[in-house]
Order: sequence, then C-alpha cells, then structure tokens
Amino acid sequence: MMMAFDSGLDLARGIDAREMEAWFQPQVGSDERLTGFEALLRWNHPVLGLIRPGRFIPLAEETGLIRMLGSWITTQACRNCREWARASGEGLSVAINASAVQLEQADFAEHVAAIASSTGVDPTSVMIEITETAFIKNMEKAAEHVRALRATGMHVALDDFGSGYATLTCLASLAIDTVKLDSGFVTRTIADRPAMLESIIKMAHHNGFGVIAEGVETEEQSIRLRNAGCDRLQGYYYGKPMTSAAVPPFIGSLSGNL
Repeated sequence: MMMAFDSGLDLARGIDAREMEAWFQPQVGSDERLTGFEALLRWNHPVLGLIRPGRFIPLAEETGLIRMLGSWITTQACRNCREWARASGEGLSVAINASAVQLEQADFAEHVAAIASSTGVDPTSVMIEITETAFIKNMEKAAEHVRALRATGMHVALDDFGSGYATLTCLASLAIDTVKLDSGFVTRTIADRPAMLESIIKMAHHNGFGVIAEGVETEEQSIRLRNAGCDRLQGYYYGKPMTSAAVPPFIGSLSGNL
C-alpha cells in the first residue's frame, strides 16, 4: 500500500509497507540489567535512506494508514520478542507504541490481543505504550482499552508523561501499569528540579505505577534516576535503536549480566 506525500515534505514517493523496518532500543532495570526493548518504526526509503517516524507518522494518522502500520509493527515486535525468549531463555519484554487514531478503533484491544496470540508471544511480556495526548483525547475509550489489554495479561504504559497535562491523580482511574517519563522532562527536572523528579516517582509508586525514564544519555542521569527510585531506564547511554538482526548479538554480549 502506498500513499503520496505532501510536496512540502520533499518526498517523491509514498509510504510503502514493504520498506518499513522494526528497530529496537534497549531498556534496563534499576540494577542496569537488560529487561527488554521498545519497538520503533523506521522507513528505509530507497533514495532518502532511513526516515524517522516524526516525518511520516503524522500523515499516516491523517489518512488512517497508521492502522496498517500499527498492525505491522505490533506483529514484528511480538514475533521478535518470542524469538528472544526462545533463544536466550530470558523473560525479555517488548514495548509497542499505539497512536490516538488506533485507539479510536472499537476493536483495538481485541486486534492487539489477536496478534499476540497468533505470534505465540507471552502476553505478559508485551507492553502497549499510549501517549498522554491519546489518553486525554478520550479518557473513557482509553480506559476501556486498558482494561481489555490488561485482561489478556499485557501491560499498559502512559508514554511521554511530563510533556502535556496529564496528572498521576487523573490517571489512577485508568489502571495502567507504568508511567514513562518524557525525555525532555527527564532532562529538565534532573538539571533544574531534581527534588520534583524524586517526588513524581514516589507519587507514581504510591499509585501503583512502575516508572520508566527515557532519554537517558549520561552516567550522571542514570545515577540520579536510579537513586530517585526509577524502575527502568532507556536512552543512548544504554544503547541506540538497532535493527532486529542486531538484537540477538546485543543480548549475547550482555548474557553474563542478565
């Protein structure tokens, strides 16, 4: 399936699912041991090379093509997660992003569950990440999806916390598992308001949420976040996004630390 891009984006060709790639970025626990990966969609354009999702996802959402791309990345992520478990014997997880457009589908949770079942992945190793914006756009519908996903054993995270207006209090009713701190928020609070960062992590734990921090780029940030009680960390300090083929060697290189 292809879609013509707006000429302002300076892309002559349209989105082609055959050119999509699933990339994965490592996540580690508070002990810095590998816990899993976040699945990231990349478009490997034959002329322009790798195109980051910020350039094509907005158009895919406008046209509804995001539903097809969402199904594709979910399938790839689940298959890879299953293979990691078989090859390493470790209970590694995979996080998959869901857009606000996907959440508008009445059968979104059922569709994700069906993909997980068809790929043979352990549903407890799958986490669906939903952004603040998507949650706030339709809290009632989002809550329904969260309940349905968790009923299958999957986990649900609020992504990009700190980038918008969501509060831990209003999210308590959603019964999510995890709050994922926005990378910009992490950088700002560590530098300017470290006490606030620690308070937010404590509040999240008080409400029963785990906490993941993204955008961890330095040892200092890692130490401060772990000292503040952050459960998991993700960022260039622990590893850049990599192709699916690069994941097994990466896991193998860490086998002594798993």
